[in-house]
Order: sequence, then C-alpha cells, then structure tokens
Amino acid sequence: MVKEVGRGKTVSLKHVAIIMAFNDVEIFHGGSRSGIKSGISYFDQFLMLAESIREKWREKNFTYRIVALHSQPFNDAREDILHQMGVDVIRVDTEALPWDCGKQKLKIRPAAYMLNFDCDFRLILDVDMLAIAEPKFDFRKDIQATYGGNKYSQREWKAICNYLDCEMPRFPSLIKIYRGNYGEWSFLEHYLYQTGYVKKRIFPYFNNGAILVRNDLAEKLGTCWLEYRKRYTKYILENKGLDIDQDGQDVIGLAINQITDNWGALPRGCNFMLQEKFYLGRRMINRSNDIASLVHYINLSEGNRYYEMVESRYRKIRAKYYKSPEATNACNQ
Repeated sequence: MVKEVGRGKTVSLKHVAIIMAFNDVEIFHGGSRSGIKSGISYFDQFLMLAESIREKWREKNFTYRIVALHSQPFNDAREDILHQMGVDVIRVDTEALPWDCGKQKLKIRPAAYMLNFDCDFRLILDVDMLAIAEPKFDFRKDIQATYGGNKYSQREWKAICNYLDCEMPRFPSLIKIYRGNYGEWSFLEHYLYQTGYVKKRIFPYFNNGAILVRNDLAEKLGTCWLEYRKRYTKYILENKGLDIDQDGQDVIGLAINQITDNWGALPRGCNFMLQEKFYLGRRMINRSNDIASLVHYINLSEGNRYYEMVESRYRKIRAKYYKSPEATNACNQ
C-alpha cells in the first residue's frame, strides 16, 4: 500500500499477516485459563482480539490481514461468524504436518511460520490479547519479540545451548545467579523493559505471545524453532524428569538469535503482559503510563483498569455475534 505523506511524497507501507493459531477447546497442555479469561472461550478471545485490531490499528504505519489458523473444525455457527468478520480462515491437518503437534494434536503454532503467506512480515499472536493503539514496529529488524521472564542461570543456559547444539547468546543479561527450574518464571526482564530501565538488547528470553518476523525468514525460524523445541523437550525429560510435550517458549529466543543478529525488542507497550501472579506484574500495571498498544491478559482479575477494558470488549462481541439464545446455543454445540 502506498501512503501520501505530504507535498506529493509517498511511502510504501509494509503488509503484515497477523496470524493467530488456536483451537476451540476447553484447555490444552501449556495453555492458561486463569483470571478473567477463565470464563472466555479461545474462540471468543480470538473475536475480541480481531475486533480490537480492526478498531484500533488504523493502518497508519502498516497494512494488515487477519488469519485464523486452526486444526479442529469449527461448527457451522462459528464458521458463519468468521465469514461475517471477513478474516482468512485456514485449517491445517495435523496428521499431514511433518512435526510433533503434542499429545493432544493441538500445538499448531509452527504452521504460522511454515505455511506460505503473501506479506512482508508475519505477526504471530496469542489470542488472549487486546489491541489498544497501533504500534510502531521497526521494520528494519528481521525479527522482534518482547522480553519475558528468564528462569535459568548462565551455567544452565550454557548446558541447554550445548544440548541443543546452538550458539549461546552473548548479550548483557539479567540471568539468574542461582539455579533455576523449568517452572520458575520471573517477571524481572519484562518489567524492566516495559518501564524503560532496559534500553539495549539483553539475553533473548522472549514471551512467545507476539513474534514479528520478516516473511522471507519465517520458514527458517520455524524450522530452527521446531528442532530446538524437540531437543528441549528431550532435555527437560532427561534432566528434570518432566514431559513438557513440545512446549517451545523457552527456546524461541535461542532460535531467533541463531538465524539472525538483526533482531530487537518490540516497541514498549507491545505484548504488555498483564500478569498479577507477580508483584512486579501488579506494580507494572500501575506504572504503565498509557504506553500499552497490545496488552496480553495472562492473569488478570478485578480491581485494575484493564479488567474493565477486557470485560467491555467481551460484552461487545457477545452482543454483536450472539444476538439471540439460538445463536448462542448453536455456537456452543
């Protein structure tokens, strides 16, 4: 798309495929149903996110299309809703995919990297998000993501990288000085980045909820991530005695760092994690200063300003797409 910027000058905007991979199920391994989203289906979370993007992202900085990627069939009523929305819907056959989709055959996110899309960049998102304002992505970067909360020490990361046969990222880091564990997420890196204390690149432990990747690198990233995900599942089973069933968030940053040095963090406020499990998460909500452009309501309960925002969006999509008891019943069948 060409946009006029004044005095006869024009600029070509990048086109972004916004891809959400999900299935209309109650729960799956690695998923979360805490806080306000415990009562909102994955399908309705998708509707809420898509509607908020359409309303808030006005294509000033980039154009986009929205893609719903799924493997289990939607019922006819829900197919009608997606058709009414005008989003692209792609169903993948997990039996035909050349990678492990987990024991429940629901982990289809790698398809968002591996399938062909006509775009300049892909923005791969979790569905438990809401758009608030249009972000200003740095399209000079190959890949952008948001720092999460690292769980391991430097010695442990070296052991993981050695097992995965990948390069150990060499950046100033906030890596734990004590031994960590698979379930020991923190919030420190995310808090320090979103509140402006971290301005340079640090160790790439990313939250997997939002990844922006240049289209011609997407398949390469997906291939690398799938291999690391497979090896990391084996590593955790051998060293921690846990079957993590192809969970891949811990190693997406290693894959990004492996395929390009031209990566960076998403703009502050993009994938702004609302996680009230952590003290720093609760503190960050109160100090956000309205920087948020895309919020990620991982664990959100009543009593803060974002709860009403999520609840209001939920009421809107229910009123718009479930106008009668018959429509509600049809969708729930």
